[in-house]
Amino acid sequence: MLGHYTPQDHHAALATLPALGLSAKLGGDPVRPLAAELLRLARAGLSARVAAGVEPPHVPAYLDPLDDLVETGSTFADRCLRRWHGDLHRDPARYVAAYRV
Repeated sequence: MLGHYTPQDHHAALATLPALGLSAKLGGDPVRPLAAELLRLARAGLSARVAAGVEPPHVPAYLDPLDDLVETGSTFADRCLRRWHGDLHRDPARYVAAYRV
């Protein structure tokens, strides 16, 4: 899946991924479709482990939150930042109230 990328491609992607997330590129290719394929493979692997009796049936659902991330390209941090500059009006008290557990 990644064999045709050079070590330089990997290093460049590693440098940009923290800032760009799924908008980053690997060797000129968008990372998001690669993430979608990795998620598909992870789900297939976990499902096989469930079928083999190694994992309980609910385990593949742990990947469900990543579906939205791969689909939208927007992380929880992205959404928090949009809210910080939007409806939270850059107010720490509103932020704490919105995200208090």
